[in-house]
Amino acid sequence: MKQTTPRRSQRERRAESEQKLLAATAQLIVERGMSELSLTAIGQRAGCSHALVNHLFGTKAAMIERLNDTVDEMYRAHIPAAIEGKVGVDAIVALAEAYLTLVTSDDPMARVHVVLWAQAVAGAADIRDSRIEWDRHFRQGMSEVIARATGRSSVDSYCRSSALVIVGLLRGVAMQHLLDPDIGSPATAFDRVRDAIRGIVG
Repeated sequence: MKQTTPRRSQRERRAESEQKLLAATAQLIVERGMSELSLTAIGQRAGCSHALVNHLFGTKAAMIERLNDTVDEMYRAHIPAAIEGKVGVDAIVALAEAYLTLVTSDDPMARVHVVLWAQAVAGAADIRDSRIEWDRHFRQGMSEVIARATGRSSVDSYCRSSALVIVGLLRGVAMQHLLDPDIGSPATAFDRVRDAIRGIVG
């Protein structure tokens, strides 16, 4: 007897369409930036109708907000596993390596937040608040790892200032690789980042 494929529920179809559209949005932002981004272009890249894009998201701002949430979820899913079992400075290094591995990969979803950050610095007011919030969460998470790694009972000014410098280091390496993929091996950069982190909090 021929087996039939179970019909997907409306919720499953909606989720699949959303993921296609979010992936298309990330691809277009990484390729072109925000200036040429439109719901029409997103729909065309995803193979979805303009009507469906409007139905699911309504505006470009809503699309970007959902993309921010999706990227945040991706990073939050990877980081805990990366630092599990690590102690001391090794935990900070593991967090940094997990971040750089994602952001220097070929996955636009992992790279798009760096482009959005650059766009916010360049004056894209509609995404500035979300980028500030993203960075605050990143620095806070880094500060907490630094506090544990250095035996502190809570986050203090040393942890926060160290996190500011380390996040700046990671962001700078990420942006250079995004701009010029031929700049050099990510593995070599990772080695120097490890040395720098050990110099900062070692």
